[in-house]
Amino acid sequence: MMHRFLTRKATLAVSALLLLTSLVCTRVPLLDYLGFEFAFFNSIVAGFLVGLLTIQLWNANPPESEPGYWNFVASLLLLSTVLVLVPLLVITVNAFFVKNCSFTQGFRLYVLEVFPSVYFCSSLAAFSSAFAKKYRKTFYVFSFVLVLSQIPFVTLTRPQIFAFNPIAGYFPGFTYDETLGGEIRLLVYRAGTLGAAAILFTTAAIILKARRGWTRTSGEKSWSMRYGAVLITSLVVCGSLFGLSDTLGFSSSTKFIVQQLGGVHRTWNFTIVYPKKSVNTDRLRQIALMHEYLYAQLRSELGVSPRRRITVFLYDSPDQKQGSSALHGPILRSRGWGRYT
Repeated sequence: MMHRFLTRKATLAVSALLLLTSLVCTRVPLLDYLGFEFAFFNSIVAGFLVGLLTIQLWNANPPESEPGYWNFVASLLLLSTVLVLVPLLVITVNAFFVKNCSFTQGFRLYVLEVFPSVYFCSSLAAFSSAFAKKYRKTFYVFSFVLVLSQIPFVTLTRPQIFAFNPIAGYFPGFTYDETLGGEIRLLVYRAGTLGAAAILFTTAAIILKARRGWTRTSGEKSWSMRYGAVLITSLVVCGSLFGLSDTLGFSSSTKFIVQQLGGVHRTWNFTIVYPKKSVNTDRLRQIALMHEYLYAQLRSELGVSPRRRITVFLYDSPDQKQGSSALHGPILRSRGWGRYT
């Protein structure tokens, strides 16, 4: 099956597109070397293209049995791995002409960003193919955009300016803070991404089995037990990571930051969250008066007034802002006239 996949026109077209975009990247600043930007870009582009390819291959050769479906999945994952080597090869050759900050770090980021992304998008496309009898590509594109929309949702509605996403991996925010606090956070998050992919692949198999009435010979092991084991394991992994999202540094909710800093003081126009152990009452009063004074000046100059309090987070030092360990990193919104600052 892998040989048939490699010789399909759709596969060759995706390979050509990945080659073309990679060559274009060699002429674009920040994308012309193996670093975070190149990995982030390809996690989205390669993921999207591999997902469309999955549906094209599915339509051309739909699985007719449970073993056939899992052979399809195995060949698909191997094909996805081969395809994302194309941009990696191009940018590696370009490294002889463009200086890299750290090739080994860029390689690690590429592996953590791009490979899990294409596996997740393949599983999303397989689920779309099994779930939707018609308009599979439309369903996939809608699902793809919906998953990516998690990035603006969390960065616009929560204090954090960064986001972790199953497709894009790590999004540093528009202030361009690439600090991960170590790659361990991305590695742990990507374990959850692979768990989500396993859930989607298994759910697609369950849907197909129910619709097509696949049968098994008496000598075969129970696929139902395997499905249950995969689903339970994956759900436990994903559920644990989601439940510990703030603690692991995948997100920074206001509640979590308040717990970490310990102090909250409200004025007429501000909610000030501050390190309780190091800011005394007199200093806090000065900070509050300064905020209200600057607020009055801005309101006078701009001629507008927010309808609700602005939440302000104060830290003793950059180290405290990044968190007490590599797994804690509440990087906050730095916007002077919004919900957070």
